[in-house]
Amino acid sequence: MDKDEVKQALKDYRSALARYRSAREAYSELLPGHVSVASGTGRVQTDSARDHQELVDKLVQHRVDLKDRLTHDLAELCQAVNRVTDLVELASTEQERAVLHMRYIEGLTREEVAARMYCTTRTVARLTDQALTSIARALRKSCP
Repeated sequence: MDKDEVKQALKDYRSALARYRSAREAYSELLPGHVSVASGTGRVQTDSARDHQELVDKLVQHRVDLKDRLTHDLAELCQAVNRVTDLVELASTEQERAVLHMRYIEGLTREEVAARMYCTTRTVARLTDQALTSIARALRKSCP
């Protein structure tokens, strides 16, 4: 695994996290905004029994679809988290691990990392490059 592949694995984690968050948000917003809910009783109000049944059927199917998507995205996220955690631990120094954590796990920009570490963005870029190189080197040694 070379440096670019390590970087891609770290980016894949961010993508998996974004997909999971999107699915979780969609799952929590199951009731469409155009449906009214009776105050006091909390019952869904529609124009007819047929409309009501169609809405219930759609909501049930939508919920099942979203639950499946959420389960899949969560499993994918867990795999990505484990992979990223393993990769970050292969960095040579604590400073390199901290930079990778902030850049790829927390999703901070170079400027934000530099501000937290009281250094320049150039130093952040150098540490990131060193960390990716050391991870790629460690992976090559462990998987000849």
